[in-house]
Amino acid sequence: MGEWVKIKKTYIKRDEPSVTVTKQSFCFNAAMRKMTELDKNTYVSLFVNEEERKIAFEFKSTNDDIDDYKITSASCECRELMKKNWVSKVSELKKGQNVFAAKKETKSKWVITLCPSFEDQMQRSDSNKLNSASSGIYRYLDNGNIVYIGKGKIRDRLNSPERKNWKFDVIEYSVIMDDEQALQWEAFWIDRYKSSNNNQLPAYNMISGHG
Repeated sequence: MGEWVKIKKTYIKRDEPSVTVTKQSFCFNAAMRKMTELDKNTYVSLFVNEEERKIAFEFKSTNDDIDDYKITSASCECRELMKKNWVSKVSELKKGQNVFAAKKETKSKWVITLCPSFEDQMQRSDSNKLNSASSGIYRYLDNGNIVYIGKGKIRDRLNSPERKNWKFDVIEYSVIMDDEQALQWEAFWIDRYKSSNNNQLPAYNMISGHG
């Protein structure tokens, strides 16, 4: 049985580069603008690693590629990327939760890693369509209210006998095949739920003693 690891909050200081993901664009903070010289580099190429939920930015002073994006008012719009559910879901998070530290991983690329945010959704009545091998974090919703947050093989856990009579109609989940990472993100989201709900756990987490 895996060991519980408490997730510590990540605080991004004002002097550290970061990117805010909104519904319309990626916004670069003052530190990011300074370090990437956005007064000169007014174009950017974007790259994604969907499996690891990473987005890379490569800043340029000239528009030498038709796929480059123009930077305006310290932000850039990328409708193609915003359509991806793992990005759009993050843009819906509360203010402050949609800000991500940027790190220079190569000579030219600045990278942010988005958090898994239960970007996939399914009605409980359609749960037989879930891939039996899919594993990660998930939550159950009853009329829009979160009633359980968990991790593991999503379909197997759903079909557990003790959950047969649980009342919920929607399953939201993120596939994370690494069990240790899933454990950490489960704790992360349970902690966030508690911080927004007077330190209370979701209803079925309290019943099951999990969390």
